[in-house]
Amino acid sequence: MARKISFLKIIQRRSFSLNSPSTSSSAVSYIDYSFSNERIKSSLPKIDYNCHDFIKNLNKDLRNVHIVKNKIQFARSDLHNCFKASDIRLVPIGSAANLLLSNSSDLDLVLLPSTNLKNWKDFMKNFSEKEHFRDEYMRRTRKQLISQKVGKVELPFFKAKIPIIRIWSKRKIQVDIQFGNIEPIRSSLFVRTCVEFDERVGLLAHWLTNKFQEANILDSKIGLFSKYHVNALVIHFLQAMPYPVLPDIIQLSPWLSKENDWNNAVKVLTRQGSLYVPSETTNEQSVGELVVQLIDYYSQIDFQRIGIDTRGGVFAKSQQNDFLDISDEYFSGPTCRVTDAPRKLQKLFSKLRTMTKEDYFEGVFRYHKFNEQVI
Repeated sequence: MARKISFLKIIQRRSFSLNSPSTSSSAVSYIDYSFSNERIKSSLPKIDYNCHDFIKNLNKDLRNVHIVKNKIQFARSDLHNCFKASDIRLVPIGSAANLLLSNSSDLDLVLLPSTNLKNWKDFMKNFSEKEHFRDEYMRRTRKQLISQKVGKVELPFFKAKIPIIRIWSKRKIQVDIQFGNIEPIRSSLFVRTCVEFDERVGLLAHWLTNKFQEANILDSKIGLFSKYHVNALVIHFLQAMPYPVLPDIIQLSPWLSKENDWNNAVKVLTRQGSLYVPSETTNEQSVGELVVQLIDYYSQIDFQRIGIDTRGGVFAKSQQNDFLDISDEYFSGPTCRVTDAPRKLQKLFSKLRTMTKEDYFEGVFRYHKFNEQVI
């Protein structure tokens, strides 16, 4: 049955028998859930009570997210008018497209120069390999944006790993435009599909995002983790856990296949309609139970030796290093270059595990409100 997502309610679900298997076929064989099983068995009412408080505070904050959504819609309209006489499309990615919008969300866009596959390939070859072509194209784009008075347009970030143009929109929202990249478009549609499949996906993502913020390790602009990394951790776990909340979403959803025309993904993200993803899961655990199991799972992962993928699988790294290794089939290269990432993750999940062990669920589910400008 199709299900539309809503963050404005908490679903109380029955928990599974503690005799459930300790691993799934795609998870690492040494993960032992006896710790989380015991905590859930002895403290479930307290877990769900404090989780409910977290979600209540989250929902209170999300009551203002419509302001951000309106800013995004107006900013997209302003930018669309800059290029309406051409074949250019501006495709939203990240939280502006994956249904995980928050009060702190910016607008990230991918500029696609053409709907024609050959023209796109030619553009990407020239943009990635020819510095003069790339710089000149970005200068012309900036000039066009300035002429249309969309806001304050900064000098292009020519030398960035992902070259962008940043705009401080007159709609009072930051806009980053990157060029031609299909990977984040497919990835955003993947996350959105997972969020639509089960409402607990989004709630877990918001909870873990809040914990990353609390630990001061979430800010990609200064070399820390991004929300992409948080979402990947959540989605991986929900496919790797016993009785997975998520199936192999990519296999289930033909629109996520890399063989599918990327123009179809563009159409979905551009129109912002619901996917109406069929949701069939045997897992009926509460959000609180899933949080405790997620803490148990990641506190046992040695991120220096082990990498994870976005389909619930794990693998041994070719060599130990200080990066979080996420295998994402939509991206050809590394997706995380956070310095000392394994130590940062170990510290966070170790702290959360200690709180869980001490029955300090007020701390596990404490909602930290940060200064976020939405007006």
